[in-house]
Amino acid sequence: MALDVNSGSSLDNFAPSIQGNANVLVDEVTRELLGNRANGPVGLAIHGSTASLFKTTNAVKIVVGGKWVALGAQSSIAASSLASYVVPVSSTAYFGVWADASGTISLSPSLLASFPVIDRATSTSSGRRVQKCFLGYVKVVTDGTHTFTPGTTAFDATGVTTTFVDCAYVPDPADL
Repeated sequence: MALDVNSGSSLDNFAPSIQGNANVLVDEVTRELLGNRANGPVGLAIHGSTASLFKTTNAVKIVVGGKWVALGAQSSIAASSLASYVVPVSSTAYFGVWADASGTISLSPSLLASFPVIDRATSTSSGRRVQKCFLGYVKVVTDGTHTFTPGTTAFDATGVTTTFVDCAYVPDPADL
């Protein structure tokens, strides 16, 4: 059957058997492309007096799950939830910085920890993505004699080089 635009046919009538599955994929991809984001840099930085903490220096608006959320500057964010992720000597690690709809900021052990897996055969997701907005990442590099434990080791400890990077979206690993 050919699609005849002059007869009033539509995609709904033309291919109803594939439309449902395609909509699941398109809707999820569209939400990811347009969805969770910040409207500006949050100003990720090391916390001044307690160097095992980090902070944000800017108040911004973020979108989480399609809804605007006011995110104020936060002066004391703990990384202790990742204390089991020890960065060994002579290593580099990237920790994703995320905010949820309540404004709580947290770290993940990688930049892509909360993305769903989409089954291309059925165009369905393995599960709903954790509703968080990516704000940036923390890059931690250790020298040949020191390790780094989030929440315990200071971000500016001897033998540890830390870089805080604000991002508009999750970067391609080749761009890190």
